[in-house]
Amino acid sequence: MSPNKSDIPRIIRFEQFEEESRRTASPQAERIEHLRDDMHRAQQRYSDATRAFAPEYYGQVAAPSGPSHSAAAIQPQPQDELTDHSYDGIQEYDNPTPGWWYAIFAGSAVFSLLYVMVFHTLVPSLPERHAAAEAASLDAQFAELNQLPMGEDKILAIMAEPAWLSQGEAIYQGTCALCHSADGSGLVGPNLTDDKYKNITGLVSIADLITTGTTNGAMPSQKNILNENEIALVAAYAASLRGRDLPTNPTVSPDYEGVPIDPWPTPGGAE
Repeated sequence: MSPNKSDIPRIIRFEQFEEESRRTASPQAERIEHLRDDMHRAQQRYSDATRAFAPEYYGQVAAPSGPSHSAAAIQPQPQDELTDHSYDGIQEYDNPTPGWWYAIFAGSAVFSLLYVMVFHTLVPSLPERHAAAEAASLDAQFAELNQLPMGEDKILAIMAEPAWLSQGEAIYQGTCALCHSADGSGLVGPNLTDDKYKNITGLVSIADLITTGTTNGAMPSQKNILNENEIALVAAYAASLRGRDLPTNPTVSPDYEGVPIDPWPTPGGAE
């Protein structure tokens, strides 16, 4: 049985009070004591946790031992070293160029050497490839004309074929119309639609004049602009303009009037 309150002295020390309280504690007092112990433990954990954030804490922690934690593992990491030279008080870190950069550089150098060797030795040059492509194009475009040598028969064969004359007209409009006008009536050069000619005696002389030009330079040579088939085509078209008898353009010089010549042979050999 618990003693009466009158049995407890009025003035006692705190330790005596706690001892007497524990001796006479009820179940409720035991629970309070248990909670007090939990509070003390929580305070201790909080103190340990906050102490771990203090810098001086790490100086007191011993290095871990064992095969998985060597002394080298806790050593400070090496810092980047500075080069010896200084530029305006600025020093560079001694960081070497990575190996992959050297690999790309070496690969580019090897590729450039192989490219020069292959492109300039094994592969035909650009002018050669252009000439080959042009020859193939001309063979496809003028397959039949290539079989005819330059001469009167070739020009007459073109005059007898409307498709070839159409090609000759396209060449004429691009190279000759500037001086002879689009319809052939003449501008700077003479009229091509009448029967009077200067420097022309026959069909072949038209092609020769287109190729070499006039001696006084009034008509420039076209041999560096037109190939042989194109010269034959435009010569045939210029010859086909004869007989239209268009009025000569007033801008044509009287010196280009020319003289009448014999008619052309019948195209295609027809009578």
